[in-house]
Amino acid sequence: MAALIRTNMVSDAVKDRMDVLLAVPQKKHVRSAKSPELRLGSFQNEYPVLFLLHDEASSPGELYQMAAVSRLADETGLLIVLPQGLLSFYTDYAERDVNEGSPEKTAASNIEGQFSEMRYGSFLLDTVNFVCNTFPASKEREKTFIGGIGMGGFGALKCAAANPALFSAAVSISGITDLQWLMDHDPGRGEQFSAVFGGLQAMGENDLAGSFARLSGTAKGPKVLQIWLSTEERAAMNEKFREKMQGVYPCYEAREKEDSRDWYYIESALREAADWL
Repeated sequence: MAALIRTNMVSDAVKDRMDVLLAVPQKKHVRSAKSPELRLGSFQNEYPVLFLLHDEASSPGELYQMAAVSRLADETGLLIVLPQGLLSFYTDYAERDVNEGSPEKTAASNIEGQFSEMRYGSFLLDTVNFVCNTFPASKEREKTFIGGIGMGGFGALKCAAANPALFSAAVSISGITDLQWLMDHDPGRGEQFSAVFGGLQAMGENDLAGSFARLSGTAKGPKVLQIWLSTEERAAMNEKFREKMQGVYPCYEAREKEDSRDWYYIESALREAADWL
């Protein structure tokens, strides 16, 4: 079993303790009559790293346990990092951004003027920096990946598109791939969407297909794998994203599955994604 490291960190982005779990591949030597010597060196000096983002209804701990992330790390050799995202869509809240630079803020004290709570997208980048400078995670772009489930799929694709020099690949598993579709089909969450995104129009970095289209002419856009179920409620959203990406973004692959949405599906999709990576 991979070594489990539980830690938390505080960044200026959120000014709160946020949990981060790490599954570190471990080569365990069991002494026996045939091999009685004690062997050290269970760990490598460096691992390729996957930042894995949880869904809205989940958490780093639940994803780690229910999707057999420890076994996945051991079998693939990936150092898997699970940061806490709460219900943030891994996005800097727009409500906080609107007030930045206003006369009221300018007149406030230095501490208030620098207040930057609820910047969860910035926190995600702080987590990448923290992990890569504290643990045996590779700093090479070609060995740095990001992926997620549901809301985490949105966060992974958004972060990869905004930071193509940092991530070489991104994976979305049953992800929220078309935010505008979700806003249109879930009007009861309008207040939440307005607080996070500043309105009910998915624009700029929140328009994932548009972000990748803008990267299509660059030399090093991250490759993208999209996995979803044909039977799930949001299948139409993922199909719409596929239509926008195919033929436009060259480093894109889509895989539609026929299964039931449960933890076995998440586990098998993660294994498939790891093989693809």
